[in-house]
Amino acid sequence: MVTKSKAGSRKAVTVKRKTSGKKKASVEEDLTSQPFNPTEHTFVPKHEKLSVKEAKAILEKYHAGIKEMPKIGVHDPAIVALGAKQGDIIRITRKSYTTGETVF
Repeated sequence: MVTKSKAGSRKAVTVKRKTSGKKKASVEEDLTSQPFNPTEHTFVPKHEKLSVKEAKAILEKYHAGIKEMPKIGVHDPAIVALGAKQGDIIRITRKSYTTGETVF
């Protein structure tokens, strides 16, 4: 229920929960029910999951094993949105002022 009140020349709007038998969703619950994709944020660099063929080529290029690659957490929001799992190799492309783009 939305109530409006006047205090001098100011108007205030407050949101109150109805006091019926059923529990109604609050405004915060309504806003968080929408899924948020962190990869659409301007500060999140481009993340790509490499195919098996691309991953083998990268490992051969750097003469490295999978355990020698840099690590990223499985609960990182960009990794969760990408749907990657443990053992996948991710290419992160960042914008750089000096080089234009940096691949990690």
